[in-house]
Amino acid sequence: MFAAARDVTEARQAFEAARSMIESSLDSLVAISPQGLITDVNEALVKATGIPRQELIGTPSLTASPNRRRPRRSTSWSSPRGWPSTTR
Repeated sequence: MFAAARDVTEARQAFEAARSMIESSLDSLVAISPQGLITDVNEALVKATGIPRQELIGTPSLTASPNRRRPRRSTSWSSPRGWPSTTR
């Protein structure tokens, strides 16, 4: 009985340590199930996308992309403000 309780305590401590490292990361991190569903995200991803964590969890990973929620900005190879390009 005591060995099982110790195993559960050690597993819980390991989970909390891993969770702390994930949350403290400045990089956006996402956990995806083998079925392709988002199972968890860190706060950096929530801030980067503006989508609440609970809204992301359980969604297919591709449909949760912020590019699907907002119109894409067009990238242009022209000069800023429409100025003509000059080649030297």
